Amino acid sequence: MAQRKAIFIGRNSPDNGLPEYRKLAKHLGVKLDEYINVPNASKYLKKYDLAFVSRYLAIMEALTAGLPVFAHYNNQIKFDYLNMAPFAKYITIFKDYR
Repeated sequence: MAQRKAIFIGRNSPDNGLPEYRKLAKHLGVKLDEYINVPNASKYLKKYDLAFVSRYLAIMEALTAGLPVFAHYNNQIKFDYLNMAPFAKYITIFKDYR
């Protein structure tokens, strides 16, 4: 059986949660592919089993593609942003993977 794959879509920034997504991928036993600042990243989604994203549009695109979404937050504003979104009950929101 092929290893499940996850996609990370985001910017290369210290606050994007990439280190936490990497830890989560390792724990879940999935291969993590990283797409940083890729225009129209939605065209890649159909190749993956999971999406690691925390931007609004990327979350919507991943949900539309039928992927489970894991969204990282690192401050109260982002926590509120994710939890108050209309799609909050359809995604997994986390701060620290431990």
